[in-house]
Amino acid sequence: MDNQFSGGCSTNDTLVALQVIADDMEPEFEPGNVVVVDPTGYATHESFVIALYDDNHELRQLLIDKTSGEQRYFLRTLKTGKLEELDDLERVKGVVVQRNGKRINGKRNIKHYR
Repeated sequence: MDNQFSGGCSTNDTLVALQVIADDMEPEFEPGNVVVVDPTGYATHESFVIALYDDNHELRQLLIDKTSGEQRYFLRTLKTGKLEELDDLERVKGVVVQRNGKRINGKRNIKHYR
């Protein structure tokens, strides 16, 4: 899989800023958006997370299914709806807490996530 983020990252305490370069998570995240990730954040159902795939960090949505009596974890790509089941949360490396998008009419376009 292609790495979804451009080169370096900047850090401030535990937060990491990454630039999205792939379109897998459109329409919520577009190429050029900057996401702020908390590597110590608590991932919940429908959180946007950074997950490790073959040495690449990928942006995905975490889904937690509790209907079978056991918790099952899935990573979803928004653009295609593709799901991948996880054995556990070991591959989840951080939780997206903010997205900085392109300016709209000269105003900053920032969205915060829980």
